[in-house]
Amino acid sequence: MYPNIEVPFELGSFDTMSKREADHFFMWFLENRKNRIQVLVDYYESTGGGSPKDLDLTTKSLNLLWNWFVPRIVQIKKTSEELAEENEQLPWWIKTECSENEYKLSKETEIMIMDIGLYFGEVLIQQFVQLKWGIIYKPRNFVDVNRPIIVGFNKNMTLNPVRVVNTCTYKAAKGIQSNDLYSLYQIWAEYVE
Repeated sequence: MYPNIEVPFELGSFDTMSKREADHFFMWFLENRKNRIQVLVDYYESTGGGSPKDLDLTTKSLNLLWNWFVPRIVQIKKTSEELAEENEQLPWWIKTECSENEYKLSKETEIMIMDIGLYFGEVLIQQFVQLKWGIIYKPRNFVDVNRPIIVGFNKNMTLNPVRVVNTCTYKAAKGIQSNDLYSLYQIWAEYVE
């Protein structure tokens, strides 16, 4: 079982966090990112992924990590209550498409996505000195408000590496051809000055 992420304080919704709460989480995130990468490396090794030296934060390691991860993606069937709640919150024009999606990622898969996203972000930061972890507090409708993101790209672009890994994971789970981590790296590397 993949180790859970233990945040030692109450964590509310990022959308409604105060600046102080967002800063508190961001500082905790920065202090714990190496520990979470080590959790990922240890699990990679213990499940037959290979040597811990494989995951050395280089671009080469991205393909090894993705190829190990994809067969471990687990989907579970949504309950009828979850489906009804989702249907109630969606705008009319997308309800049909979303109602056909009866599966969600398992909790374990979601936690791995967070750590893989963190790892992916750290690889980018290792390769480009102008990139770093950052946070944006406003506007409130910004999709990644109060979340750890990578800043320093051209034209003030930002990257939430967990979000892009999550998107690729959903596509891989559905059997849709999607970018692997190295392809994502190449895409985002083009946005660095």
